[in-house]
Amino acid sequence: MEPDLTCDVCIIGGNIAGSYLAYLLAKHNIHVVVVEQNRIPGIPSHCAGIVSQRFRNIVEVDPTIILNRVDTAYLISENNKKVEVSIQDHPYILDRIRLDQYFYHKAESCGVMYLLKEKFFEFQKNKDFIRITTQKRTITAKMIVGCDGPNSRVARLHGIRHNLLPAMQVRVPFTHPKNSVRMYFKRNWKYLFGWVIPEGNGICRIGLGCETNLLCSFQSFLKELRVDTSQILEKHGGQIIIGYPGQIAFNRAILLGDAAGMVKATTGGGINTLLKAADYAKNAILNAMNKNNFTQRYLVAHYQHSYGVCQLKYNIFLHYLIRIVLVNLTQQEYEEGFAFLKQSMIKKVLLKYGDMDFPLKFLIKILLSKNLRMDLLRLISLFVWKLPRIFHYLLLGRKYDLTMA
Repeated sequence: MEPDLTCDVCIIGGNIAGSYLAYLLAKHNIHVVVVEQNRIPGIPSHCAGIVSQRFRNIVEVDPTIILNRVDTAYLISENNKKVEVSIQDHPYILDRIRLDQYFYHKAESCGVMYLLKEKFFEFQKNKDFIRITTQKRTITAKMIVGCDGPNSRVARLHGIRHNLLPAMQVRVPFTHPKNSVRMYFKRNWKYLFGWVIPEGNGICRIGLGCETNLLCSFQSFLKELRVDTSQILEKHGGQIIIGYPGQIAFNRAILLGDAAGMVKATTGGGINTLLKAADYAKNAILNAMNKNNFTQRYLVAHYQHSYGVCQLKYNIFLHYLIRIVLVNLTQQEYEEGFAFLKQSMIKKVLLKYGDMDFPLKFLIKILLSKNLRMDLLRLISLFVWKLPRIFHYLLLGRKYDLTMA
């Protein structure tokens, strides 16, 4: 056993969520210890690494972390119908490993202590502190923050379990325009889609998230794309949360990032969301430290129910609602939806108001347009009979089962 430690905040998970929050707190002289089970933070990477331009407005990073930018997305249906969407804000393709390690080194330079290759086991809460047990030692802290991914142990010990969707991704040399991404939709995949994302150097990230038969579906997907599997450079599996954040603040504990369910169910992404949430978490922790108040009531009021977090949760819920509707569509309704998106007026609205992170503005603009509103309502009328069951599952916070439709 290693020597026991005492700190202000113990963060479980040295990924971008944990390291960025640790860095923010350390700048305010908060003593932070990060427990990370991997030997090197950020490795392996399980992320497609595409973010909107808003990323650069939230954080400053080494420009070399940005590998590429894209200006077009192609949405491709099962019948090979294609919708071309111009993307006004030119999303970034990031080197996710370097991004995680960038904030790891920033946090370490500010005095954050990292306990690498150390697995978190459990905690015990006391009136005056929380005692955290790892495989090597005991850590006494004022607070614990769960940043330990979609299958978060910190969340599970607080009674929170997320609906998880398996996904796979490879990095492979692949001929593809460097300025565009492709998303492939098939009914039998359920819940997510396939993607091709160019790094801009002749290498693409090709992945798939689906509910059943992932390995077979992914192999078929690679075969359809005519990918030379002998050239695969990296291959990773992971889990994507399909849902929305619920309880994320507890007595002497909060959740952040994937551990909190801060993932867009439409795309599986959440980098910008967790970066913004980390700033709100930092403010809540600083307030708690200042008041010496770490009760659930206080942390719920200053973090979970803070205006910024509520805005993020609302948008994540909207992504989840969109995903549930998409899962519910029949093949005919899918094709109707693609026809709707191919309208020139829709493309103009998408170009001007489309947002990877916050789709509300786009939906509002459609509803404000008389012609588009009628088309949208006609599309909705095709499956309006399914809405009661959809909302039933939304209220329960459960994953919608297509077989029950």
